[in-house]
Amino acid sequence: MLDKLTIQNFQDHVNEEVKVLAGAQTYDFEVVEASEMATASLGESARGPFSVIFRGPQEPILPQAIYRVTHKDLGDLDLFLVPLGPDREGVRYEAVFT
Repeated sequence: MLDKLTIQNFQDHVNEEVKVLAGAQTYDFEVVEASEMATASLGESARGPFSVIFRGPQEPILPQAIYRVTHKDLGDLDLFLVPLGPDREGVRYEAVFT
């Protein structure tokens, strides 16, 4: 399913909540941003790479790993999240789709 997702799937849900399952704990995250990434021409049928930024709570800072991310419309997604660091509202994480 991940290969079918596009940037639009996430842009439609910016500022919405997702649940992130880490071990036995579930955390409330927010979809903060979905951005295209620069690339060489991929042709008309290929999906261009993009990244999605999520924001989680200040603590704990989750290590980079694959987490189950659940959204009411997108369903359950197993995403590799990389912590980018804290900001004023929480900790930012990135998932890259190539």
